[in-house]
This record gives sequence, C-alpha cells and structure tokens, in this order.
Amino acid sequence: MPEQQIIITIDEQGQINAKTEGFQGDSCIAAVVELLGEHINIINLKKTDEYHQSQTVKAINVVENKRGC
Repeated sequence: MPEQQIIITIDEQGQINAKTEGFQGDSCIAAVVELLGEHINIINLKKTDEYHQSQTVKAINVVENKRGC
C-alpha cells in the first residue's frame, strides 16, 4: 500500500486547503474529516484519479488451534 499523507495549507485569510495522497475512494474524505473534525465546512471538493480507483482490501484468516485437555 502506498504511503498515505494529508497536506494541509492555510492561506492569509485563514482558508484551509487539504490535499491527500495515497488514499483511494471515500477514505480520503474520511481521513480529512477525522483530522479536522466533523464540523468543517467543505466549500470545494476536487476528486483526483486516485479517488476513482477501487480500494484493495486484504483479509487475513487466522486459524486458532484449540486442543481439549
């Protein structure tokens, strides 16, 4: 999985811009909301090619061997 990062910039007027890298799908939006809080007011949302890529989810099966005594 590529490194995930959120780049935050704040301009002179106090406007916050967030750019994500390494996220796919809605996970980028969820990460920004988690970082900045649920009460942020998103004015403009530009979705990149990464947004439209599907997420790869790895599942690991854990097998537990239990023996009776």
